[in-house]
Order: sequence, then structure tokens, then C-alpha cells
Amino acid sequence: MAWTKVVTESASGKIAQEAASLLNQGALATLDSVASGQIDANAVGGSELASGAVGTLHLANNSVTNANMSDDAIGLDELSATGTASGTTFLCGDNSWATPTDISTVANLTDTTIDGTPANNEVLAYDTTASKWLNQNAAEAGLQPTLMPDDVTSSMIGSGTVSLSNMANLTANTLIGRDTESTGVPEELSVSAVKAMLSLDNVANTTDAGKPVSTAQQTEIDTKAELAGDSSQDFSVQNLSVTGNLSITGTSEIRNTTTETINVADNTIVLNSDKSATADVDAGIVVERGGDGRNKSIYWDEGDDKWKFGDSASAVVAGTYQGDVASMDVNSSYDDDSEVVPIGHFQYDTNSSTLYVRTS
Repeated sequence: MAWTKVVTESASGKIAQEAASLLNQGALATLDSVASGQIDANAVGGSELASGAVGTLHLANNSVTNANMSDDAIGLDELSATGTASGTTFLCGDNSWATPTDISTVANLTDTTIDGTPANNEVLAYDTTASKWLNQNAAEAGLQPTLMPDDVTSSMIGSGTVSLSNMANLTANTLIGRDTESTGVPEELSVSAVKAMLSLDNVANTTDAGKPVSTAQQTEIDTKAELAGDSSQDFSVQNLSVTGNLSITGTSEIRNTTTETINVADNTIVLNSDKSATADVDAGIVVERGGDGRNKSIYWDEGDDKWKFGDSASAVVAGTYQGDVASMDVNSSYDDDSEVVPIGHFQYDTNSSTLYVRTS
């Protein structure tokens, strides 16, 4: 049997060499700790430590730092984590190895040229049509951000960017506006709502025949004569000029002029112009003499077939017979068969300068 000397802790806390014994080895096992000042530099290496000899229970908090470890001192084999580590795995917070789902997309960036110079608020997007990566803004990349109130101001909207074609899904027969007292977004307003806003509730698309007439208008209309010539209405004008035919169908005609003279440009006045059948109506001219005397007339008597003078108290032709109007037939020689003048009237023979009177 052979024995080897070991070190043991003295009563003063120093390490002293003593003869090896079972009791002394037991005393070594009672050491609480060995300070770094008690171990020479590089005195303990990996070869002096058996596998698993130093555990977490043997190391104080923060006792191992980068300065205490050499380069490549800890490799994948020295890390204890679940899963299998590889060149495309990452150590997660739950102490496990995992492969990102988009690692292939990131890998595609190797030796890839990105068109364009990056700018603020741009993203890196892959264009499948062009088969390349591009720096694009949110709109070009097809990203629609969620807008919050007051995110968009009038200065951010370019002139002419809002057009009618961009206002889709507008209900038929509506107008854009706001009928609510408070401020807010525009609303679709119906025709009736717009009429109420503009105080046009009583306006209706009525036909011309259905349009009402006010009381004042109707009063003024009632003073006008109808163009159709209502027989119950009187019609008075300041001056009347007729370029066509003038037809008077009344039973009497009254003409009053300031000069008491009627000028007629025509050289013929036709009385009883409506007669077309039997000649049985007397016609002539009546002189109204007023209250100083009876009226006088000169007229053609259809019954006696001659001109006569008449007398009457009213403006009528004939009246009381006053006498005949003498008529004379003038010939170059006497004609005993002539009936040009009525009985009692004369025929004058210019050849013999003789005056004859008709007796039958």
C-alpha cells in the first residue's frame, strides 16, 4: 500500500503540507472555496479538470467573463440547448434551436443587386415581374397603411388627385354634402334632403297647366280680354292698327272722332254687302239731328225701286216718306222703251234738247 501527501487547511487558513492520511483527506473535503489569489496563473487547465468536474454550483455569479475565456472556448458542443444546431439555425429565448420560416427569402439576397437608392419611408420589395429587389414606397409596394384621424391633411393631397372616378359606389339620384349640424365626413343627400336644406320644400316639377296663379295675378288677368273674343267682355285700346281684314258682327257700330270727319281712301262704299239672294232690304244714309229735329235719310226703296227721302225720330232708314230723288236718263235720242228711270222721272234727248217725263 502507498500513500501520497496532500494539502490541508491549517487553523490559520493557510495551506500547509502534511503527511497524507485518511483523516487529512477527509479534512480537505471540508474546504469551502479556493480563492483565485491562492491559485497560480494557468495552474488549472482543461487537462487538470475531469469532464463535469466544474458545474454551475461551483461558479459564483458573474465569475466567468469574456476576459476569463479564450477565443473559441465555447462552441456548439459546449452549449446545452434542445434541437439540432446548423448553419441556418438560431438560439431562441427558450434555449432551443429553430430555423426562421423566411430564411430562404433572406438567403436570396446573396449576390443580389437592389435597384434604386433607398429613401425615407421606403421598403425593400421583390418584383416577381422584373425578378429583382426594388426600393419602393408603400403605395408602389402595394401596402395600404391604416389611416388614423388627422393622418391626411389638405397639403398631402395633390391638386387634381381626387376625381369623380375615385368616388365609387355613389347611390343614384344623390348629392354629396352634409346635412348634420356638427362637422364630419360628407354624406349622401337625397333630392328631398337638399330641397329642405335650400328651403325649397314647396317647389315641385309641375306642368305649365298645373302651375298655380297668385291672387294678385288672377285679379290682373281678369281685367284682360280674351283673344278668342268672348262676347261678354268689352275691349278697349288706345290705338288699333289692323293689317288684315276687319270683320264687325255686332248689330251697331259707333264711331266718335274729335274732328267729326271720317276719311275713307276707298272710292266705293258698298251697303248690304252680305246680300246674295232676293233684293228686299232698303239701304241708305241717315243724318242724326239730335233733339232739335227729326232725322233725315236718303235711301233706296227696294219696294218702289227708286231713291227716296225719309223722315224719322230714330236713326233708321226710310221712316216717313218725304219725296223721291229725281233721276234722269240722258240719251242722244229719245227712247220710248227706256226703263232706266222710274215712273215720274225724266229722260233728256240731247239731239233735240227735249225733256221727257215717264208716266207708266
